[in-house]
Amino acid sequence: MINHFKYYYNFLKYLNYECYDFLKRKFHDKSLSETREGYLRKAVDILKQNNNILGSYEEILQEISSYVTNSGAFFYADPRLPCKYINYWLYDTIKDKNPFSSDELLNAFYNKITKISDCQTYKKHIEKEVYNELKELYNLHEHLFKYKNESTGRQEKKCDHAKNGAELYESCVVKCKWGYNPDYCTSLEKFRKVYEKRMTQDQKCLDIMQTLTPVGHNPVANFLNVTLAMSIITFVFIYFYKVCNNTILNIF
Repeated sequence: MINHFKYYYNFLKYLNYECYDFLKRKFHDKSLSETREGYLRKAVDILKQNNNILGSYEEILQEISSYVTNSGAFFYADPRLPCKYINYWLYDTIKDKNPFSSDELLNAFYNKITKISDCQTYKKHIEKEVYNELKELYNLHEHLFKYKNESTGRQEKKCDHAKNGAELYESCVVKCKWGYNPDYCTSLEKFRKVYEKRMTQDQKCLDIMQTLTPVGHNPVANFLNVTLAMSIITFVFIYFYKVCNNTILNIF
C-alpha cells in the first residue's frame, strides 16, 4: 500500500485538499465489471426500496461504483480516507429524503458491499454543525480542484473557480477570528497555503485572484490585546512608582 498522505492527524474529521484531490481523481476511475456492477446494484436497491430516492438512484449507483473498484482509492491509500468521504457523500446525498434514518440506511448499505465492509468501523452519524463545516470545506476544495484541472481552453471558467473559491474562503475564515473549531480553522489555513502557492505558479488568473486573509487575523482582538497590555504596563509602572516614593519618604 502506498503511503500517499502525511496529514493523518487532521483527517479524523476533515479531509485536507491533498486528500480530497487524491480521492476525487480515484473516484472518477470507474472500472467495475458487469458482475461487480450487478452486486452493487443489488446493494443500492436497498436504498431504492426503502427510501424515496427514485430520482437519485442512478446518481448514487454511478457515484458509488467508483468507490469500490480495486483500482480506486481503497487500493492506494489508507482505507479510512475513502471511508470517511463515502460516509459524508452518502449523508449529503440522502439527508433530505423522507423517511430518513442515516444509521439504519448506512448500515444496510455497508453490509451489502463487501469491498467497503471495513468502513463500518468509521461510519457514524454526522452532526449538522460538522456536516455544514464539511460542506464548506469540500466546496472550497472543489473550486480549487476545478481551477487546477480545468482545460486551458476554458480559461474564463477556470478563473471563475479561483475567484469563487477565494470568496467562499473569506466568508468562512471570519468564524476563526474569536477562537472557533481548531480542526476546521486548520483546514482553512491549509487551503489558504495551497491556494496562494498556486497563485504564484499560475499568472493567468492573477487579476482576479487575491491574497487570502490569514486564519485567526482579527484587528479588533489585536487592538484589545495591545490596549490590555498597555493598561497592565501602566498599572505596574504607577504601582512601583508609588512604592518607590513611599520607600523614599519612609527613609527620610
